[in-house]
Amino acid sequence: MTVPTLHRHPAGSSSQPNLVSRAWTGVALIPVFFFLGFAVGEVLYAVLGYKPENDDAPLWADLVASLAVLAVTLVPCIGAVMYGRRAGRAPRPLRGGLHRQPDVRWMRVAGQN
Repeated sequence: MTVPTLHRHPAGSSSQPNLVSRAWTGVALIPVFFFLGFAVGEVLYAVLGYKPENDDAPLWADLVASLAVLAVTLVPCIGAVMYGRRAGRAPRPLRGGLHRQPDVRWMRVAGQN
């Protein structure tokens, strides 16, 4: 009989997933969600009974389709910004288990003193 071993993090390490990789994954998914948003807009026009290439759709149908496209497109953008800001604020471990504060040089470059 084998006993399963639990995965344990070394002392002083963070159990949070890598926030930077999640932020870059969000950035990489922006073009995918851009095209997915257009597909959602086309489907919404068809469901509402209009063709996107015709100019006979009322304003409310245009707004419904446009807001859906915008919402789908902004999902990875919001995730990338959220995880990127968390990663920037999180202390990074140094050797010996010490932590340092976020790097303020890049905040100065960006104008966020």
